[in-house]
Amino acid sequence: IANKSTQLGFTLLIPFTALVLCLIAALLLAGMDKRAEKILKRDNFTKKKVSFKDLKDFGINYWLVVVVYVIYFSTVFPFVAIAQMFFTSKFGLSVNEANIASLVTYIIPII
Repeated sequence: IANKSTQLGFTLLIPFTALVLCLIAALLLAGMDKRAEKILKRDNFTKKKVSFKDLKDFGINYWLVVVVYVIYFSTVFPFVAIAQMFFTSKFGLSVNEANIASLVTYIIPII
């Protein structure tokens, strides 16, 4: 279908198109929001300022979820970076089998 010198270009065309569409949608929504503010005569500048003292208002459940995510992702991402080499050298798997085995780290959190 395409020669090797243009394959990357076609691959990057899809996310670039999505990026442009999202940018257009964001600009349209921003314009609609400004128009709604003028029509409804709302003033967005009277909102309360956010400070670091507000962090104490989050509950214990929120902080437990934050800690779990930080610990999980700080251990998973470094492992995934070396997973293929680990599975091929330690267990003698082929490159394709090692890639499938490293996908398990992404499947387990779904379960």
